[in-house]
Amino acid sequence: GLDAGNIASARDLARLAGAAYQQPLIRNFTTSTKATVRPYKRLGPLVYGNTNRLLKRSSWQIGLSKTGYINEAGRCLVMRAKIDGEALTMIFLNAYGKLTPLGDAGRLRRWIENASDKRSQLAQDKTSRKEDDGA
Repeated sequence: GLDAGNIASARDLARLAGAAYQQPLIRNFTTSTKATVRPYKRLGPLVYGNTNRLLKRSSWQIGLSKTGYINEAGRCLVMRAKIDGEALTMIFLNAYGKLTPLGDAGRLRRWIENASDKRSQLAQDKTSRKEDDGA
């Protein structure tokens, strides 16, 4: 939000992210590391830099990204990314440190990927046991 009066829940932000993702221009600008615009003919260009450092990492497939900060809300990140083949919307609110939402996103990603690896291993083990039993 722009001020303390702007209050949104994680559910509100997830709905907003879903609507924003449907707009190609929003997806493009929120996943670019830098954008230059010329809104005024007689003035120079304005350059905007994205503060989501994960956009610079090729290991991330980010389809939508918005960082934010105000004192009342702390540091926040709303991001849609493909993890383990599935598009997920992640919402991190009221983080203490500047990089905390990015670290939290990395930890959540690793947790999801590890859980997926464990499910795959369990499925393989189950198949192997059936084959060993002659099933």
